[in-house]
Amino acid sequence: MGNAAALDVDDYLDYFVDDEHTRVACLFLETVRRPDRLAAAAARMRAAGKPVVALRVGRTAMGAAASAAHTGSLASSHAAASEFFRQAGIVVVEDLDELVEACAAFNMLRRAPTSHGLGVINISGGEVALTCDLAQELRIELPALDGATREALRATLPGFATPANPLDATSAALSDTGIYEQAVQALLADPGIGLVAVSQDCPAGLSEGAAHGYRRLAEVTARVARTAAKPLVFYSNVAGPLHPVTIAPLQDGDVPVLQGARPSLIAIRAYLDWHRWQLPGGKAATGCRVHPAWRSRLASGKALTENEAKRFLQDHGIRTTREIPAATAEAAMRAAGEIGFPVVLKVDSADIPHKSEVGGVRLALRNAQAVEGAFGEILSSVRRHRPEAAVQGVVVQEMVTGGVEMIIGSAQHPPFGRGIVVGAGGVLVELMQDSAFALAPLGAPEARALVGRTRASALLDGYRGSPAADREALEAVVVRLAEIAEAYADVIEAIDLNPVAVLPKGQGACVLDALIVPRTLHNLRT
Repeated sequence: MGNAAALDVDDYLDYFVDDEHTRVACLFLETVRRPDRLAAAAARMRAAGKPVVALRVGRTAMGAAASAAHTGSLASSHAAASEFFRQAGIVVVEDLDELVEACAAFNMLRRAPTSHGLGVINISGGEVALTCDLAQELRIELPALDGATREALRATLPGFATPANPLDATSAALSDTGIYEQAVQALLADPGIGLVAVSQDCPAGLSEGAAHGYRRLAEVTARVARTAAKPLVFYSNVAGPLHPVTIAPLQDGDVPVLQGARPSLIAIRAYLDWHRWQLPGGKAATGCRVHPAWRSRLASGKALTENEAKRFLQDHGIRTTREIPAATAEAAMRAAGEIGFPVVLKVDSADIPHKSEVGGVRLALRNAQAVEGAFGEILSSVRRHRPEAAVQGVVVQEMVTGGVEMIIGSAQHPPFGRGIVVGAGGVLVELMQDSAFALAPLGAPEARALVGRTRASALLDGYRGSPAADREALEAVVVRLAEIAEAYADVIEAIDLNPVAVLPKGQGACVLDALIVPRTLHNLRT
């Protein structure tokens, strides 16, 4: 469709919905111009039982630049695009091999999986181990076999075989295909398995003897599939041309023959996920009341200091640290006495969003003398690193200890709307690279799922004897931030709460640092 000057992708999907020859739509996308219309078209495709599989390029900075040069469209955030596709029920793949194999699986398979579990059978112990490695990496569920399945396999397989999933049926299956057929049937009968994959190499370079031997396994697969209540997939671990003798029995049935272990497993995962997908809940109505004074302040486009950002959050129901601005060392000492030691001192400047990078933070100050010394050290360091910055003095802040440090943020992601990110927080946030992303608005269930997608969720639940953190309080902040982002969408470009101290269960969550970036003519263009 070229640069979509006349028709866009949603127009084509609307045509495919009613086209009797179309079973699955395969999209190669450089940009999404009309997300609402694309989501609606994808919903109509799903209602017709026709999956939509998408490969979106421009996911990296270099790829985005190349795509923009070609299409004339600005690339959107990869995370936002992926989340949009997920919410729309569109299958996302990462390269052309995955795209081809996923479309082949969706085009051939006729039966829905009965669960999200995958059962795999092979005759090579080494390739069984490869399957285990890839399944863990790709987050594919390989359920343990239930007792009845293990007993059936013990009665069928040689004594040296191990009844497990993935299953090594051993080379004995080549000489006695009855063993193989009973093993496949046993996997299909397991209640935890929704789809069975036959993993068998059959590259074009096989000897004629090997090709005919493996053909017998393909014949078993085709025969079992004709009466099976669950879907079967046949895949070769090696990508490339397949031996025609081996795969001939599968050519006329509804068993897809896939190529390459990784693309094949990704295609199978996509098929399982597509059948498990559920329509997201309706858009939650925002419970955030817009404060006219704050809206006017943000509309000015002038950067907010941290203290201003925290007052904004407090006025909108989010707990932050107790703090007092101080223009002089004497005022800082008085403020520290009022708050109570220990305290934290931070430079007070809207020009310095990342204070620790310029020596603008001092922690755990336990007396007035320490506060006085820290005041001078902070101003001296800031003048050295950022002499042009406008500095109002410092902010004296209560010292919050304990809990798990998290980050919660919101930013505009045209054309998909506002995104919410949650992850491990603190000064090591970029190093840790642990975050999860969703599009606003969010309700409590979506916030719970979002937090659960981070590795830091294990820390929140109590790790190696540490107390469980107040996860519910964190989730409430996530929901509230999403509501704020929606309510102030026209005047706020981004919000960054980092860190948020998630205190022990029952003690809540407290924002320790905050950055709010107003929308301006500059960031509206970029």
